[in-house]
Amino acid sequence: MVQTIKNDPEVERFAPLVTSQFKVINNEGIEENMTVQTGDFSIFPLEYMNGDAPKNETEIALSYLNSKELEKNVGDKLELVVNGKKQEMLVSGVYQDITNGGRTAKASMPFHFDTALWYEVSVNVKPHVNLAEKMNEYTTMFTAAKVTDINDYLYQTFGNTIKQLKFFSMLITITTIFIAGLITSLFLKMLIAKDESQLLIMMRIGFSIRNLKIQYMIKMVFILGIGIVIGTIISNLIGEPVVSAILSFIGVSHMQFVIDPMKAYLLIPFLLGIVVFITTFFSITSLKKLSAIGQSF
Repeated sequence: MVQTIKNDPEVERFAPLVTSQFKVINNEGIEENMTVQTGDFSIFPLEYMNGDAPKNETEIALSYLNSKELEKNVGDKLELVVNGKKQEMLVSGVYQDITNGGRTAKASMPFHFDTALWYEVSVNVKPHVNLAEKMNEYTTMFTAAKVTDINDYLYQTFGNTIKQLKFFSMLITITTIFIAGLITSLFLKMLIAKDESQLLIMMRIGFSIRNLKIQYMIKMVFILGIGIVIGTIISNLIGEPVVSAILSFIGVSHMQFVIDPMKAYLLIPFLLGIVVFITTFFSITSLKKLSAIGQSF
């Protein structure tokens, strides 16, 4: 398969990778299983949290969870059992990974067929090549292999995590809107009760219910605007660290948000504005009762 891909004129670049299982000596001197992917990692480079990809047979890169559990960072050394012998490896980098429980490693050492778990070939075709046709060609040619494009691979790898994040995001949005309406209602009732004597005086000197409602509408819109601005600033400052701290348990310690400006800065504030407006409108109906009281004096 590798030889066929290498001779394919429609292939721009490719990288064969082999995932094997090795034994690693932990801090207590006990052997543990470690899933190690071997190959050339300069062709399709990762973005490392610290350090770089392994460049020779004595270097190894660890996933975040492996680095944390083994208490190894860039520049530290660890021992692998290779062909029944202990081999000292230098940690060259630390990366994020959620596959295989977030516990993986990458090395450039030679692999052995007896320890191989699976084989993988990453391929980039040239821009003019029809991807669907090339996938069908490889599927027919390599019947023992599973051919998939990057979108399907990402969905298979991160699909559950993405679904959970979407559900969590939707739940937070609905909860936030509900809390905004509840707090607005309670705040207005408290505010109207506090301003009751002042409102009665204003009604007596000629202010209409409509004028008073407009005043409260303006107050709530002003408070909402301040809240949205402060909330946006705070979420941009501490949002990523908080989510990263939560997801670090599955191997993602540095989450970077990709913000959708339409949703974050237009749709969500608009929904909050609608909820606050409707809640304010119905909450200030108690002004009519005050109007009846004012007219009775």
